[in-house]
Amino acid sequence: DGGPCQGRRRLVKMFGSLRGGLVTALKRGASAVSGRSGSFAFKSFPAASSLSIAQCGILSFAPGSRMFSESAQSLPARVPSIETSQNMAREYSQMSNDALLMYVAQGDHDAHRERLLREIMVVDNVTWKDAHKRLNEMEAASKRGMFIATVPFKTGIAMGVVGSIAAVPLVFQLDTALWFNEYFVTADVAEPEDLETWLEVGAWTWNWMEPPIGQLSFLLLCLQFARNQMLNYGAKPYTARLKQYRASRLCSSYPQYSRSIVSEFAMSCKWHD
Repeated sequence: DGGPCQGRRRLVKMFGSLRGGLVTALKRGASAVSGRSGSFAFKSFPAASSLSIAQCGILSFAPGSRMFSESAQSLPARVPSIETSQNMAREYSQMSNDALLMYVAQGDHDAHRERLLREIMVVDNVTWKDAHKRLNEMEAASKRGMFIATVPFKTGIAMGVVGSIAAVPLVFQLDTALWFNEYFVTADVAEPEDLETWLEVGAWTWNWMEPPIGQLSFLLLCLQFARNQMLNYGAKPYTARLKQYRASRLCSSYPQYSRSIVSEFAMSCKWHD
């Protein structure tokens, strides 16, 4: 048994040394924070064999002293001064080049616009105000022809809105379903007792509404799958190709300016006014 006892004694001695160092460190740290060296009372440590982290919370303060967290919370909050607030950038034009580039990296069009303005100032040697004339000219050039080019987008929006609104009465509204059946389907009309509720009407119209709705849903699913594979392959869908075309066209029209600045401006620009 001498071996285990000796090991326990060494362990107790090690924890005792650790405890002494911890007490000294806590006392010095607390004295430095509060500025009152002598206002702390320390509880006695438990036996080293039962020492735990929870029991090491031995620091207790005498009346009038403060805990570390309370001392930190009592420090006055730092607030900006009037001079600091006056120097705050309120517009993109007041930002530094580095701050502006941070917004450019996030795709902010106004930041791209200000960046192109500064490029025009440098290349054309004009003031910020005078550079707006060329900027407005370039912005109009980037939107030229986009009204026609975005017809697929507008068509998709119109079809989606009309389809979502028309599908409900075509399936569940009896008068609309009877009209649609008369001119487009010519199916046998269900018995009157089978068309008394809107759910019964839906059960009848679903005989001819299910095929087109199901086929359209599958078509959209296949197109979405094809688009994802294009992205995986590295090919550009229509929207990306259109943006790239507009950027290349604007860069070719104004080759004196940085191609990357002009291209990114065109890519972030609205399609049309």
